[in-house]
Amino acid sequence: MASFIAGLGLVYHAFFAMTDYGHLFKNEYGAMAALMATLIAGRDALKPLWSLRFLRWALVFTGYVLVQSWWCAHHVSLSPSYEKQLSVAANAVRLGIFSAILAVWLMRYWRWVPHLLGLMLAGYLSMLIFRSSWMPAGAGAWPRLRLVYSENIVGLFAGELLVILSIVMISQRHRWWQLLALVVAWCTMFACLALSQSRGALGATGLGLIVACTGWIISQRSRVSGRELWRHSLLLFGLLLACVVVLAPVLGQRVGGADSVIRPLLEHGVTAVPDSPVGLRIQLYALGVETFLQHPWVGIGMRTVEPLIAAHGIGTGHYTPPHLHDIYLQILVSLGLVGALILAGGFITLLHDGWRAYKAGAISQRLTWILSGWMTLLLADIVLDNHLWHFSYLRTTQEVLFGLILAGRLRATK
Repeated sequence: MASFIAGLGLVYHAFFAMTDYGHLFKNEYGAMAALMATLIAGRDALKPLWSLRFLRWALVFTGYVLVQSWWCAHHVSLSPSYEKQLSVAANAVRLGIFSAILAVWLMRYWRWVPHLLGLMLAGYLSMLIFRSSWMPAGAGAWPRLRLVYSENIVGLFAGELLVILSIVMISQRHRWWQLLALVVAWCTMFACLALSQSRGALGATGLGLIVACTGWIISQRSRVSGRELWRHSLLLFGLLLACVVVLAPVLGQRVGGADSVIRPLLEHGVTAVPDSPVGLRIQLYALGVETFLQHPWVGIGMRTVEPLIAAHGIGTGHYTPPHLHDIYLQILVSLGLVGALILAGGFITLLHDGWRAYKAGAISQRLTWILSGWMTLLLADIVLDNHLWHFSYLRTTQEVLFGLILAGRLRATK
């Protein structure tokens, strides 16, 4: 019974990981089903779960935010109540704990991993078909694609799927219809990335593709014939070149405009930055650095950042940013050095577990470079945004990534 419930939870979690269909199909119902299955299975599931050092870091972090949220609620100006502080901190806690729980069942259903990644693509395509909309654009500008959630998340998810599809495309032979389906899906994801507004997602996807594809090619030089490797690589490069040429006007509009911010910033400081998305981010970064220097050790609380931004009047029109558009700075400001070090400890443990699983042969070469490119993309993207646990569809997507790495570690120890 436990295995059946967990299997259904994994399927649900994968399909709805990148979707936002509301409470009827809430993203984390799949992880909740895996949690229920873990409790039903008892020792058989709890023993490998507790063996994960990552989970122990998550529990230490949980204890820290319980105390830190109380302290901020009573000693930091603009801080909301203790309950509101915890409601935001719970997002990060869920990401850590659900990742570990999913890892236990991903280990048992390891053969499902390619199909689960395919379900993530299917879920994203369902959003594209049923929930897409277009934001109006000014004269001479291209409209921006939305899938209920914001355009920069559209670009982030499309970039993550591009990395997965790229490695699948160049890592094995395909029948003509399989190759055609991969090419259509790849071009669709590239178009979604280009039509989103996110410069950060564009740059992060480029880094992710470089790491994933270069790593795969180098690792396979002695295993695969040079002709086959070059044929697959040239196919991917040709697709990339064709998409860039076709969508050049869109890409040009997305990456332009930064030069209008750099000169006034260098000459006159933050106050002279024009009212633009880039200028808004620079104001947020300046506020974040100033606040961190005032509260370096335990921060101001995870729920206090938004009222702090509003109190300083940073925004455009009726829009006030809810976060600092840089998760690293956001963590330092909201959790302080102590909280940041705890999170860093958990993340380093995650990467170390992934490395040990790779060395033990528990994760295939293909999946290794998918996860490496995916992780690179995520770490680069969150430099410019808060795309780690801010929304449920962000958490569920990262839970798949972290869960796969941890499942590989469990397989290695088993």
